[in-house]
Parts: sequence; C-alpha cells; structure tokens
Amino acid sequence: MLLVSLVGMMLLFFWPEDEPGSAEHLLGQTVVDLPLLDLKGEPVSYSPAEGKVTVLNLWATWCPPCREEMPSLQRLADELDSKKYQVVGIAMDHDDHLVREFLGERDVVFLNLLDATNDVINDTLLVQALPSTLILNEQGVVVDVILGGREWDSAESRSLIEKQALHNQISKRQ
Repeated sequence: MLLVSLVGMMLLFFWPEDEPGSAEHLLGQTVVDLPLLDLKGEPVSYSPAEGKVTVLNLWATWCPPCREEMPSLQRLADELDSKKYQVVGIAMDHDDHLVREFLGERDVVFLNLLDATNDVINDTLLVQALPSTLILNEQGVVVDVILGGREWDSAESRSLIEKQALHNQISKRQ
C-alpha cells in the first residue's frame, strides 16, 4: 500500500509535460463559474474578477512545494496593485478547518477557496501536478501555465506576471 501511495505521489509531482492533463490544454481557455467552497465550507461559484490579471494557484496542504511557496504568494499579493491584479488560491483539500489553520499560521490572507471533492482541479481543469499556477488575463483567459513551486515575489516572477498583463501572450513555463 505504501508503495502504491509513493508511486501515486511521484506521478502527481512528475507528470510528463507532453501528456494530456499537464495543464497546457488550458492555454487560451476562459475560466468561469468554478463550483468551489469558501473557507467555511459553503458553496461558491468562482470566476476571476473582470479587468484584473489573476494569479490562480492550485495547491494542497499536504504538498511540500505548495507549502513552501505560499508565503511568497502572500508577499506577491501584498506587493501587486489590487486594482490591476489579484492572487487566488484553490486548495485541493477535504478539510476546510485544516486549510484555515494552515493559512492562518502563515498569515496568508489573499482569497483561497476549496476544491474538497477534487472535481474542479482533476476533472474540470484536468491538472495533474501541484502546485500549478494559471495566469489569467483581464478577461479570465489562461495566458500562462506554470508548473511547480516558485518564489513568487522574486523580480523574475513579478516581471512574468506584469508582462502577461501588458501583452496577454499565451505561453507555458516549467
């Protein structure tokens, strides 16, 4: 059983980039009306804020790279102009209490929602690797897919996000 779990985790984190489900298929797609839960476990329908570039981070409390990058995502959210940008997290966790506790311990206050059934991340978005981050333009169209953890408040990451906001170019990074 342990071996099956380890193989499953390795597949989750090291999914080949050319395989279906690598999130590349999302490029050019519009993200709207994702059925999620708020941090109190109440149903919500998420659509990105119109007119803002969105950094949409897909993560889980049990994912080490996700845990590592979360403070830098909060710093990014603090640094970006909230009139032009938003940072949103979607946690692939079943326990809203655990997610609230995790975020509270790290002083993460940007909008986070739950995909408690994993239907949105696995079945709607078909994302197979965590963390995965989608950069959405002002119209909610996926213009970049970034697989793996990042230092989101670095000059390189900020430049990437600001470039996407200016040019709405579609690209994929790994």
